[in-house]
Amino acid sequence: MCYLQRIMAVAQQPEGDGDGLALMPDLRALADRPAVIVLTARDLVSDRIRGLDAGADDYLVKPYEPAELLARLRAVQRRIGARADDVLRIGALEIDFARDRVRCEGAEVTLTAKEWALLRILAARPDRIHRREVLQEALYGFDDETESNTLEVFVSRLRRKLGRDRIRTVRGLGYRMAPPEEPR
Repeated sequence: MCYLQRIMAVAQQPEGDGDGLALMPDLRALADRPAVIVLTARDLVSDRIRGLDAGADDYLVKPYEPAELLARLRAVQRRIGARADDVLRIGALEIDFARDRVRCEGAEVTLTAKEWALLRILAARPDRIHRREVLQEALYGFDDETESNTLEVFVSRLRRKLGRDRIRTVRGLGYRMAPPEEPR
């Protein structure tokens, strides 16, 4: 049974949402070893120890601030993937994930926290189309209300700072980073 099937089986248990820690051995057995942050209402120290000992990279108790979750994601990324190749180069654009720095055409680019969060998501998987809903949720969390065009405003700001052709709109689907070899 693949791990996605196992996740669905645990989530559909009649007594509640199941014990996600039961999935940890399956996740750790995968070749790409995904980072795991446990998000839970279980706040006892013994629960935290159990989660971390089961193999979680971090443990965050609900309710939590979206900014704290993003900071923990960055910390896990630094711990797991701190390598020399943490710099992504897309043409003349350089994104240094470990140092939170962006250079475009050799010049340092200053980004706001929301712009950086959006760029981090897009650039982490430049080959992927990122759905609008997922990007908006990552920027604002589940409960924050946003205007209908807020995401587009941040995409526009990034395009202005990084170059119009660096972020592509995929009509009806979302956004993606443009690969360096793609014609303009």
